Amino acid sequence: MAIQYLFRVGVQVTLVILSVVLLSCGESKNLLKSPAQNRRVSGYATDSFRYEVYQLPSGKETLALSLRIVNVAGTQSPLRMLSGNIEQYSTYYEYLLNRAAADFRLVCDKEELAPAAYSVENNYNAFPFETINISFYTGRKARSRKRKVLLFADNVFSHQVIWMKMINDFK
Repeated sequence: MAIQYLFRVGVQVTLVILSVVLLSCGESKNLLKSPAQNRRVSGYATDSFRYEVYQLPSGKETLALSLRIVNVAGTQSPLRMLSGNIEQYSTYYEYLLNRAAADFRLVCDKEELAPAAYSVENNYNAFPFETINISFYTGRKARSRKRKVLLFADNVFSHQVIWMKMINDFK
């Protein structure tokens, strides 16, 4: 009985500490936003997938974006839909984790920028989308340039180069 009480108290204390830490971070509100709460800056659609680009909070010299690849049918994750078996799923997922970063470019006017940071969110096939977060070091001048295009040489979902023109008023 005493052990169960101590376990419950320990869990409650852990939750309180975690809440205090998250609330004390000044940026926690921005970091916990889903892409839907951030500003959509571009998009593209094929017959099977919709590509949505959202601007994430970032510093003055970087541009952070979240690319959400949505299964238009809306029933399962795009990777799961494409995969016939676990080996094929593993191959696609390994590509997204380790090699797809090289397939992204941000074109600002005539300058081509490679990603400075890249990550793939694992949603355990629970949602009908995959999310890829990309950050580019743009420098001070590139943020204000008028023409911005995100290029993605998609080797999994549509097997084509996706051009997504960005709106000009980045914050």
